Amino acid sequence: TAAVLQQGRSGEAEPMSARLAGAVRSGRHPALGARARWVRATTLLRTGQPERSLAGLREAAALFARAGETEYVGVVRLLAADAERTAGDRTAALRGLHLALAVLRGRRGSVWLHNALYLCTRAVADEFPRAAGRVQDEGIVAAAATGLLGSVVEARLARGRLAVSAGHEARADRELHEAE
Repeated sequence: TAAVLQQGRSGEAEPMSARLAGAVRSGRHPALGARARWVRATTLLRTGQPERSLAGLREAAALFARAGETEYVGVVRLLAADAERTAGDRTAALRGLHLALAVLRGRRGSVWLHNALYLCTRAVADEFPRAAGRVQDEGIVAAAATGLLGSVVEARLARGRLAVSAGHEARADRELHEAE
């Protein structure tokens, strides 16, 4: 369904994802059922239906938990936080980010941890710049643990943006230099 969505054929993607989610026997294959619900929920989110996507993400989290797929529990909680943000419920989105981080912090090399920390930094930067800075410090460590250079650069640039917004131009320059 992702390819269909990328081609701009959202009218086809939604029924396709519904058929996929309905075809999997989650009782026998909870991880596969969770993945199918994740695909369905992501399709709904990308087609502008964040409220409808939340139910599927919650089901996916429960199925991943049953299958022992801890990291993916955190991933779908992260996606649910994004759905809450898209739906306009900032408080629920922040709560969802907290829940996702609670799971993903145990997965130091996870690119999803890096993504969650990045989203958390962006979510709190305006109102809580000091907290955002601390989260982004952790984000740089998490990005380095992924072994992905692009993630490290992204994390450093984010910390540089925070420094600029706080009026710390010298710190921002250091971050930009480190990102290079």
